[in-house]
Parts: sequence; C-alpha cells; structure tokens
Amino acid sequence: METQSVEAIKSLVTLFGGEEKKLYRKIRMTDRIWCILSTKKDQYYMCDSNSCSCEGFKYRSHCKHLDIVREEILKEQPKPREDARLAAAHSLRDSINEAQGELIARPRARGVA
Repeated sequence: METQSVEAIKSLVTLFGGEEKKLYRKIRMTDRIWCILSTKKDQYYMCDSNSCSCEGFKYRSHCKHLDIVREEILKEQPKPREDARLAAAHSLRDSINEAQGELIARPRARGVA
C-alpha cells in the first residue's frame, strides 16, 4: 500500500458520490483498507488493521493512523455481553409468557373459588 495524494482520494470520493470539496478524516475503501488523512492534511495514508503507509509505521511498526483503523474495526464488532443479556432477557420473557398462558388455559378444580 502506498500513500496517496489528497487530489487522488478526492477524485475517488467524488466518483462514488462524496462531496468534492470536503476533506474526510477517514475513508473506508474496502472491508480491510482505510484512507486516513495526514495531520498536515496534504496526503492520505493507506492503512489496514496491521500496517500503514506512513513513515512512523515504517520506523516503529505502530502509528496513530493504525489506532484509528483499529478503533473503527472494534466499533463494528458486536458486544457479546450485551447480545447474551438481550438473549437471556428475551428467553426469560418468553418463559414467563408461556407460563402465564398455561395458567390461563388450565381448567379450575372443582370446589376452588
């Protein structure tokens, strides 16, 4: 992956219906690849979850652009605890509704008021 000029990315964004004059901070290109605007706003770094085209990544194997991409990826992943809680609450509600339905459907015993 190579660093891209702002003009190249603007042209691409415009081609796909984005605003021509707007500088987007981050642009998702594919499921794995992102364009992240440089601090100087003069180029876009191409990043995925493991690498970036900026000089900082070349020297340190880590950079803030990589952090931005990883943060976006984490936002997209479902939160397992919430999903499990919702499923448990749903099944509890179903159980209560079933039990109430069974109680209503039962015939009353003789002699019981």
